[in-house]
Amino acid sequence: MSTQSPRHPSQTLRYAEGTLMAGLLHHVAEEWDVTDDRIRRIFGDLVADGVDTVTKTYRGHRQDDTTLFERMAENPISSVARPADRATNHGSMVDVFSRKKLGEYIENTGGRSCRVLKKVKRTFPDQSRCTRSSS
Repeated sequence: MSTQSPRHPSQTLRYAEGTLMAGLLHHVAEEWDVTDDRIRRIFGDLVADGVDTVTKTYRGHRQDDTTLFERMAENPISSVARPADRATNHGSMVDVFSRKKLGEYIENTGGRSCRVLKKVKRTFPDQSRCTRSSS
């Protein structure tokens, strides 16, 4: 039985730098008043589009999970950055998140994130190295 296992964004094949930057910059967009235009000017369209589609909450507006994951599945960067971010949170947030919140993260990664990663293998073969252990 093969399981889906998100790998760190730096292990992706084609968009390693952009994926890593989007994975980090989505926190900047969520937690500080940094506009999409500013990210786009500094890092370019590829990274800015990845940040936009991986950012759950921006300036008080929260995307629902269904919309978030649908948009992520169509972007080669965010489709890898968000699942990897979630997988990282599993280990780093154990003492920070409540059991309920951690359970939601684990369930989400095991469900929607894995479906996104399976689509990555078909839609973005240059990114498929990060999903090597999936079937």
